[in-house]
Amino acid sequence: MLTKVSKIDYFLIKLTIFFAFISTLLEYTFINGSFQLGATTELKLIFSIFSFVVFFRLLKRNKINFISKQNLFFLLFLLYVLISSFRGFIFTNDYYILKYLIFYIINIVTLSLLFFVGKNFAYQIISVNFFLKRILPLTVLLSPIILMTNIEIFGRISYPICYYLLIIIYKKNKSFRFYLIAIVLVSILFDITYRINIFSLLFSILLVLTHKTRLFNFIKKQNKFLFLFLPLIMIYLGTKGNNIFDSMTKMNETVVFDVKQKKNVKYLNDSRTFLYEEVIKSNLKSKGLIFGVSPAQGYETGYFDLLTKSYGKNIRLHTEVANLNIFLHHGLFGLLLFICFIFNTINNCFKKSQNKLALLTAMIISWQFFMGFLSNSWTYGIRDYFFWLILGLISSKEFLNMNDFEIKKYLNIKSND
Repeated sequence: MLTKVSKIDYFLIKLTIFFAFISTLLEYTFINGSFQLGATTELKLIFSIFSFVVFFRLLKRNKINFISKQNLFFLLFLLYVLISSFRGFIFTNDYYILKYLIFYIINIVTLSLLFFVGKNFAYQIISVNFFLKRILPLTVLLSPIILMTNIEIFGRISYPICYYLLIIIYKKNKSFRFYLIAIVLVSILFDITYRINIFSLLFSILLVLTHKTRLFNFIKKQNKFLFLFLPLIMIYLGTKGNNIFDSMTKMNETVVFDVKQKKNVKYLNDSRTFLYEEVIKSNLKSKGLIFGVSPAQGYETGYFDLLTKSYGKNIRLHTEVANLNIFLHHGLFGLLLFICFIFNTINNCFKKSQNKLALLTAMIISWQFFMGFLSNSWTYGIRDYFFWLILGLISSKEFLNMNDFEIKKYLNIKSND
């Protein structure tokens, strides 16, 4: 039986999702897009702090058990990340770096609380309904503005559809199925160069099409290969100069200025090869290979000369790659803790799940972990909001103990929206 949610909590949950939506718009419309808006980071910080207060309220009211064997790796990871991050204040003597460090810590804590919030299935139902019935239609209405600013925004806001596309298996309503398929197509066609989004959607489509076939069992069995070995193989190939995107396309080359070589150098869009090379070399130089260098120190770069003018030295505080950032800021030790946390969560789901939706969702989380070696740096926005929320879902005893009939029943509950 679902937990009863008060009207104020119901409203606050939806408000945090709306703020995550606005944060994504601010970041990619006003920072990376055509328009400019002052105090964007400050607004996102306010949204993140507000969400932290809401999540803490929800967890306090429901008396969530934070300390448990299942949460051990997560708590160890979070504790180490916080300790590693707070040491950054020792190295901070710049206002902008200090602002980044504060936002980084608050962002990590807020997203972490979402992991616990996601364990409550009633909150999940509210979130999926609000996202599908309010956020996505609003994004479609904003399409003309998106076209004029940054076409990648649509894919970034609709990114969680890679999780919720699985609902098609349980809901037979033709109009609902058409709606989800239409969103997927628009998300892909809006910006065909946003490959991370396309890869995620295609993997979800593959699971939907094969969940009743032998191919699904094969994909499930190969999950550990996808989870552990494929990222290592890609990193190895990347450091050897074999960029995986070379074999896919030669379009959209990006020209960046190499400070060391003092000339323009072409790199394929979405190429992460030189980022890995720079971060590894920088961590080795600063003796941060094992424990990282803290978010306040960053890494030395030879490809982003604008930052030389910003900070007075050639450093970047973070990269565009989620798991590479963990290695940069918290070293191999931090990355290993994160891998153990994700692996333990997925493995536990595979062993204890009584419904197919949990298995499918865990496989998508596994794919998202793999995508974290290519892109998806963490920030307070729609994509990471639902990543951590869904992580909580597949670690929830309430959800794992449900059978397929119960899942179908709850997914067909009419929303109060």
